[in-house]
Amino acid sequence: MKNKKLFAAGILIFIVVFCFDCFHFEQMAFQDNAPNFTLPFILRSVALFLSAYLLIVAFENKASKDLEKDSFLERKLNRVALAIGIVFMACSSYLLVFNNAVFDALAKEDSIIEYSSALLAFLSSAILLFSYFKFLRSSSNKNMLLKGSVLVIAFGLFLIAMEEISWFQRILDYKTPEAFMSNKQREFNLHNFQTNYVEGAYYFGAFIFFLCIPYLKINSFKFLINKRLEGLVPSRVVMIIGALSCTYTYDMWNIAFMQFAFYGSIVILWQISKKELHKRERLFLRFIIIFIILVQLIFVSFGTHYIRSWSITEYREFMIPFGFFIYALGLYASAKKHHIKPIV
Repeated sequence: MKNKKLFAAGILIFIVVFCFDCFHFEQMAFQDNAPNFTLPFILRSVALFLSAYLLIVAFENKASKDLEKDSFLERKLNRVALAIGIVFMACSSYLLVFNNAVFDALAKEDSIIEYSSALLAFLSSAILLFSYFKFLRSSSNKNMLLKGSVLVIAFGLFLIAMEEISWFQRILDYKTPEAFMSNKQREFNLHNFQTNYVEGAYYFGAFIFFLCIPYLKINSFKFLINKRLEGLVPSRVVMIIGALSCTYTYDMWNIAFMQFAFYGSIVILWQISKKELHKRERLFLRFIIIFIILVQLIFVSFGTHYIRSWSITEYREFMIPFGFFIYALGLYASAKKHHIKPIV
């Protein structure tokens, strides 16, 4: 079967790259450093793109139907969400190039970016909790797996928000417990014990949730997604925001999983654009592809403009909760109507 061959080839290429990282480049799985543009690493990037392309195209189902007839750009919430995401990314790339001091200041501890990220995660958690109770009170919805999953996602976002602000440590001004003094920032949080691995898992997990799972559903691979959970699959708008989040990469550019996520987001958006029935949506998705490629080139090319190489991750950690916020609003709208199909 052709799809199986593409899938096997994509997996094999990624494994080869990963082995080269470990044994030839002596690079750990989530080791961060400045982007490397020497010939071996350029060839490595080509291999990662090929891996992402083959794996995603392997799940392309030509027999699947085109996307729904309604235009996702018709809804006001969708247009506002996409405008915020695009403007935020355009402004952050502009600041990096022309005012890197402000770019860095906005990404510091206790900055507006950090608190906004935490606030969005809190709000997303709260909205999902309200959605859970809406589903719970619905006599027509007996799907306990869906209800439990909504609760799990809400709890996960609550943990993300609390970790982002170190469980209110700096706000309430309490000392770090002795057991937590050995973490990277000597703060009361868990993720700084293994910062790179936790961040990498969070970023790549967002790529899987925001982009890969919806892509499988669009291509009618429903046997890979529990039927009772189909209502939790993110919409196309959330997919686009997820693709924007994959673009905030500089110090993690050399990490194979991060490059794979970036290339994967481009390929997924391209494949989806071919299924769009509306010309406007098709052109918009292709505009987004060009936009994120250009912005990613800016982020990796202006290395000397970073005052702290990792400051860009704070911008990524804003975009991911923003995606969850739009996702939560869509799910809540569905819960109010007592059905489980997201509307955004």
